[in-house]
Amino acid sequence: MILDDYFSIAITPLAIITCFHLIYHWYPRALAFIKGNREALSYIGLGVVIYHAGTVLDNAYWDSAWTSLISDHWLKPYFFDYGSMANVVFRQGCVIVGGYLQIVGVMMYDNNRAGMNKFYSHSAAALLLGIAHVAWLYY
Repeated sequence: MILDDYFSIAITPLAIITCFHLIYHWYPRALAFIKGNREALSYIGLGVVIYHAGTVLDNAYWDSAWTSLISDHWLKPYFFDYGSMANVVFRQGCVIVGGYLQIVGVMMYDNNRAGMNKFYSHSAAALLLGIAHVAWLYY
């Protein structure tokens, strides 16, 4: 293994504890959103919590995967066979949902409807680009 693999494993606990602190700080706002509060900071709070909860799970998953690879653990194939699905749920899924909620909150706070429309346009273009990329890879 190369040094960056070990470095990544070494700083994973720091990344996780940073996320836990952000979740702890924003949890009351996220809970307010769940209870019906639709103020800008509640959107942002729920977005931060979802985003960073996904980051915690993603870091824990990949720390376990790389540890199993380095230690030649019997679970090694499992982690790498299902790694893409873990990325879809914990990384991309939580980034998209959490990021969307944060953007909505910021745009509400700034009263920027045009910025929200721009985000929707960019999101649609990005999704089409991703679909085109997969189609190119598949065919």
